Amino acid sequence: MQDNRIETIANLAQTIAGRRTILSATFVNVTPWWGGGPFTDTIICLDSECKQLDYALPNSETVKGLLRWVLRTIYASIEDIEDVNYKDIEKKYVASLFGSTSSESKVHVMVESRICCEKPYYVSYSTLKQLVKCYVENRNVIGREEVRNLLTSFELVGHAILRGHDPSNTNSYFLTGKKAGKQKRNAKMLYDCIRKLGRYRHEAEEFAKLFAIPRFRLISMKVLSKEVFPHKNSNTDIDYFAKLLFSLQPLKPGCIETRISVYWSPRSLALEEDGMRSI
Repeated sequence: MQDNRIETIANLAQTIAGRRTILSATFVNVTPWWGGGPFTDTIICLDSECKQLDYALPNSETVKGLLRWVLRTIYASIEDIEDVNYKDIEKKYVASLFGSTSSESKVHVMVESRICCEKPYYVSYSTLKQLVKCYVENRNVIGREEVRNLLTSFELVGHAILRGHDPSNTNSYFLTGKKAGKQKRNAKMLYDCIRKLGRYRHEAEEFAKLFAIPRFRLISMKVLSKEVFPHKNSNTDIDYFAKLLFSLQPLKPGCIETRISVYWSPRSLALEEDGMRSI
């Protein structure tokens, strides 16, 4: 009974909104998708082995943020860029349409997102855990300095693969300085572990290539935080670490389908009609 009421209310809202639809379109992501802010997990594990997953998919707030950015860019490109500043555009154009902390939004955004591929992630949790355990020689814990070396190794291996070089050859890594020799050996050791994964080798290589993306390299630093390693010489559980690293990866291109409907809010329509009646 309650479900029917909710459905009726939703249908009524759509009927009202349908009088003045601004945009209705379906989009599929063509780039990797990071849910939420720069340090928000894109993938949420719902069980201990990450076999049941949830995802941070595009929502109305995400889309509104993108629309605000698009509008600011359009207005700045139309007007003389030297005479335009962020506050003027935000107050004059964007806030008047999408609202602000002191004004109501004139438009409503409805967003329906779904996963449209079988495996939207680059590497599975089980594969990543197996890879990390190999890197630390099958120990059940990993230290902060080892994690730092692991992240650097992922980055070096990823760049080597993208350049078409053999990551198992230390000459594939263009490094100089005192730490170059150790970093090359660590990268080779990581790639040796990747090769041992057999049929899961490809997904580990795809994950390594993510570290060539500056945004992901920055996001990956989250695993070095004090929440994970309270002290400089402390260790953390391999299962916990692998789960954290797994959750930070973006979703693959072509795996998120999002239907967006933008329409005038019922309140805006009512105010507009009142204004017309008073004329």
